[in-house]
Amino acid sequence: MLDNNKKLKTIENNIETSIEKGSLILNVLNNQKEVLENTNNKLDDINDDLNISNKIINSMNSLHRIIKNILIKKRRPELVTEEIDTEIKIQESEQSIENGSQAPRGEAEPRPCLRLGVANCSTTRDLDRILNLAKKMNKMAKVIDTELENQNKILDSMDNKTESSIEQMIDINEKINKLL
Repeated sequence: MLDNNKKLKTIENNIETSIEKGSLILNVLNNQKEVLENTNNKLDDINDDLNISNKIINSMNSLHRIIKNILIKKRRPELVTEEIDTEIKIQESEQSIENGSQAPRGEAEPRPCLRLGVANCSTTRDLDRILNLAKKMNKMAKVIDTELENQNKILDSMDNKTESSIEQMIDINEKINKLL
């Protein structure tokens, strides 16, 4: 009987240690998620800035064409004014279309921290205690799994946004090179 009690106590200690480590892992995952969300938001800001840069470059291209036409063709001023007004209207309509298609960024909901309290049980309730600890450990494993899935989704989103940013940067650089 004494040997069985030792085994039960060892199992109980191992489960408690696993629960403590699981709690630490959850804290690390929550910190990592915060970093990922901040980085994801920064990528959104970069994409927003790139969109603004792209609009500015498009405007510069339009003005460049107009100035080029003025210098080359030496057109009458009233025709130049009409061309500028037309370009402005085109840009405004493009901006309203772009602004209408952008979805507002939602804020990520904070993940609750799982807290596991373990109360001391009498020796006669060791098996019940071990069963309860095992259930808690199972719940913790499910929470960790869910958190890892969520972080993988954030990483996938960041990867897509990074690819988009790179494509926009290439496009903007090409436009700048044409202006120069």
